[in-house]
Amino acid sequence: MTVSSRRKALYLLACLAVVFIWSGSFIFIRIGLRDFPPATLALFRFAFAFPCLLLAHLLTKNKARAQLTLKKNFVEFTVLALTGVTLLYILQFYSLRLISASVGATVINTTVIFMALLSAAFLNERLTLKRILGILIAFIGVSMLLLEGEGGVNALSSQLLGGSL
Repeated sequence: MTVSSRRKALYLLACLAVVFIWSGSFIFIRIGLRDFPPATLALFRFAFAFPCLLLAHLLTKNKARAQLTLKKNFVEFTVLALTGVTLLYILQFYSLRLISASVGATVINTTVIFMALLSAAFLNERLTLKRILGILIAFIGVSMLLLEGEGGVNALSSQLLGGSL
C-alpha cells in the first residue's frame, strides 16, 4: 500500500468516524433536551468543542498560514460559523424537541441531495445520472430503515406537520 493510498484510507476512516459520531449525536441531543433548552445545550456543546479545536489549532504544523488565511477570509469564516455551525445546531436542537431522533436524522440526511446540487452549481462538479440515482436510492434506503420503527412515512408526515412523538 502506497503512502497516498494509506492517506486516502485514513481519510475514509476519519469520515466513517464522523458518520458514527454524528449519528449518535441525534440520540444524545434528545437526551440532553430533557434537562436543557436547545440554545443552552448548543452553548454547552460549543464550550466543550472550543478547547478541542484550540488544541488542534495549536498542534497545526503551519500556524502562520492558518492565521493568515483566517485574517484574509474573516468575513467568509464568520458567515460559515454563523450558518454552518451556530444556526445549524440551534435549529437542529429546537427541531429535535418536536420530532424523534430517527426522523430528524432522516430529514438531516437530505443534505446529501443539496450538497450534490450546490456542488454542481458552485464547484462545477458533474452531476451525472449515476450520481443522482445513487443519492436517491441511498436516501430512500436509509429513510426506509429509519422510519420502519417509527411507523413509516405516516409517522414522518405526522411529525413534520406538528404531530406528537
